[in-house]
Amino acid sequence: MALRESQKFTQKLIWGLLAFVVLMDLFAKYKTYFLKESFGNVSPTDSLVAGYDLIIVGVVLLFIVARLVTEVDENEIRIKFFPIIFWWKRYPWTDIESVTVVEYDSLDEFWGWGIRYNFETWAYNVKGNHGIRIKLKDGEQVLIGTQKPEEFRAFLKEEKTTHNTNHQNRGSK
Repeated sequence: MALRESQKFTQKLIWGLLAFVVLMDLFAKYKTYFLKESFGNVSPTDSLVAGYDLIIVGVVLLFIVARLVTEVDENEIRIKFFPIIFWWKRYPWTDIESVTVVEYDSLDEFWGWGIRYNFETWAYNVKGNHGIRIKLKDGEQVLIGTQKPEEFRAFLKEEKTTHNTNHQNRGSK
C-alpha cells in the first residue's frame, strides 16, 4: 500500500495579503501614469518600479505554482516542495526512529508556512494544523504538514503491523 498527498496554499489570509499588495501596486501605477500625480517618492522613470513589479509577479507566481507532495510507501517517506525542492527528499524507513501523526500550531512553532526551521525541526507545510513528525536515528527531526491525518495514521498502523510480521517471519527461518 502507498499513500500520496498533494497540497497547495489556500489560506485566505495569504491570498488576501497578496491581493492587497497587487491592488496597491496597480493603484500606484494608475495615480502615477494616468493621473500624472506622484505616489510617494517614486517617479514613473524609476527602474525600481520595474524591479518591484517583477518581485510582486514572482511572489504571486510562486504561491500559485507551489505544491507540497508527500508520498509514503513500504520503503520510505518522500517529499517534494515544488518549485523550491525539485527533487524528492527521501527518508528511508531504515533511517527513521519514529513517526507520529501530530497536531501543531504552524504560526507558534514555525512562525508560518512553507519550508521552516525552528532550531529543532525542519517543517514543510502549506496549511492546516496536522502533520507527520519524523524523528531520524541521527537526531534530526522533520515535520511534514498533512490534510489527511487519519489516512496517514491508518497507513502507519498497517506499516508497523506488516513490518513486525515480516521481521518475525524472517527471524523464524
